[in-house]
Amino acid sequence: MHLKNFEQLADQVLDNPLLTDEQQEEKIIQLADISRFITDYNPNLQVLDITDKEFILIEDEGIRKGIALCDSVTMFQTSGHSIFNHVAIDNFKIKQSITDMWLIYIEDTFTQNETVFDRYLKKAKVEKFYNKIFTFHFFQAQLQILK
Repeated sequence: MHLKNFEQLADQVLDNPLLTDEQQEEKIIQLADISRFITDYNPNLQVLDITDKEFILIEDEGIRKGIALCDSVTMFQTSGHSIFNHVAIDNFKIKQSITDMWLIYIEDTFTQNETVFDRYLKKAKVEKFYNKIFTFHFFQAQLQILK
């Protein structure tokens, strides 16, 4: 992701009066996560919008797609969390006129938690709502495609 695009998206977040300070902080962290993911996965991806409460809108070779970011905290707070709710996912897809949704599990430690995440995916049965699922180790810049 180009620095200018990153700065524009950060300004969108910080200038959004609907976001609390805590939500703005969370969105800036998500922006850093998605920026690093894009750099390692496909630098041609473009972030179109990051201001939605739970989802990020990207463009991949001219096709708009949605992304949900998940970490170890989010993963275990499933009750009421939109990224694990098929109705919220479907509503986002309709609102944005998209068909593809990706789920990216962001790991920020040096431990290997893919097995925990794999078990969680099976237990929560969320894989059917996402076209692609990734694990991404932020500090190691390691990416694994699970689906």
